[in-house]
Formats: sequence, C-alpha cells, structure tokens
Amino acid sequence: ETVVNVMDSKGIAHPIGFSRPETVTVYVNVALVTNSDFPTNGVNQVRTRIIQHIGGTDENEVIYAGLGLEENVVHSQLISAIYLVPGIDDVSVTLGTSPDQLTETNIIIGRRAVAETDWQKVVVN
Repeated sequence: ETVVNVMDSKGIAHPIGFSRPETVTVYVNVALVTNSDFPTNGVNQVRTRIIQHIGGTDENEVIYAGLGLEENVVHSQLISAIYLVPGIDDVSVTLGTSPDQLTETNIIIGRRAVAETDWQKVVVN
C-alpha cells in the first residue's frame, strides 16, 4: 500500500513498497472447572496466556506478538496454553471472529492477515 521510489547508484528509480497485514479480530470464551490449586489471579493468568498465544494487548497495556502472519488460530493450542495455569480440571473454549458466533473450530487466517485479540475480547468464567 505504501510505495516510494528509491534511486540506485546509476540514478535509476526503483519502486519499493510494503503493505500492512489485515488484522483478524479474535473473540474467545473460556469456561473453567478449577480445583484448590487454582491461583487467586488464575482468571487473569488464563486470559494472559490466550493473549500471549494469539497476540494482542492485555489489561496492563502489554502488547504480545503472538501468532505470525498467516498463522491460523488453532482451538487445541489455546486449550494447551490454558492448561499451563495450575489448578484447572477441565476447560471449554469457543472462539470466533464475531462475539456472537463462537464455536470450537479453528480460525483460518488468510493471506496477508494476522490474528489479534485483547483482554476485553477474552471472557473467562
């Protein structure tokens, strides 16, 4: 989308450019069954693990790179990231690109796109 002409050593102009990737917003809903080992800040830890995996901004305005360009959001990988928090007996995760259409399926990220979420789009119960 951005192109500039750069002159080489012989005075010939060459167009050089780049395009920013499209951002695919991801919404996540997590239902947890926990035990006595679940930390008092466990909900925040789960939310942060998801944001770290996908990429985006947490409630402290920390930005995580997460998945790269054209990398899909894989449902089972989110579950694995959540289980890194102690005290979780069971977890159910739904996700999607719209807050009212969440499923247990992967989100396919297209060409020249990147997934992104934030703490307001990740609901943990």
